[in-house]
Amino acid sequence: MPLIFLLEDNAVGFLFLSATLLSDCMITNKNLLTDLF
Repeated sequence: MPLIFLLEDNAVGFLFLSATLLSDCMITNKNLLTDLF
């Protein structure tokens, strides 16, 4: 069974995935700011 379907049925998994994506975005933005300044 694909991981996506498991996450759709699991609210905790969904929140974990969202937090992971958010962290990746924050890290990317931090790196961009570091490069700019």
